[in-house]
Amino acid sequence: LDHEIVDKIELLIDKIGKALKFQNCVSHTEVKINDDGIFVIETSPRPGGDFITSDLVTLSTGIDMEEALIQISLGNLPNLKAGKNRASAVFYFDFGEGIVKNTAFLEKFKDQKCVEDFAFELKEGMKIPVIKNSLDRYGYMILTADNRKDLLELADGYLAEIKARVC
Repeated sequence: LDHEIVDKIELLIDKIGKALKFQNCVSHTEVKINDDGIFVIETSPRPGGDFITSDLVTLSTGIDMEEALIQISLGNLPNLKAGKNRASAVFYFDFGEGIVKNTAFLEKFKDQKCVEDFAFELKEGMKIPVIKNSLDRYGYMILTADNRKDLLELADGYLAEIKARVC
């Protein structure tokens, strides 16, 4: 994002925090940006879920959000200086209905280029559930790359290979 957009987002989040009286806490705010502006989707005085706080921020920026939260809780200023500028994301598997045919090859994905974490909970012969909510998830992979484009290309390739061999 260009600096003008980042500055606007930071100002918006600061105003939200003050209006809702968030004090000495972490907050999680999601925004959508399009040609019409910046729109708040959600905000709450809590850390981000779905690996945001535990993995993705650290992988992308080098900032340890869990340590920062501990420092805030102790009344200390956290270290929020970014030491990295990378892209990272979690990709949840959603292969549609079917039966798991092969999982033996999945162990290799833990050692693939840019794979930071990988989990697949289904076994061969199991029915692949339809995902209706986050409780139905059966696996994920966390990837990092130098930029968003490379990250998405890598994810597309890995997801296609996994789906073709699992289903």
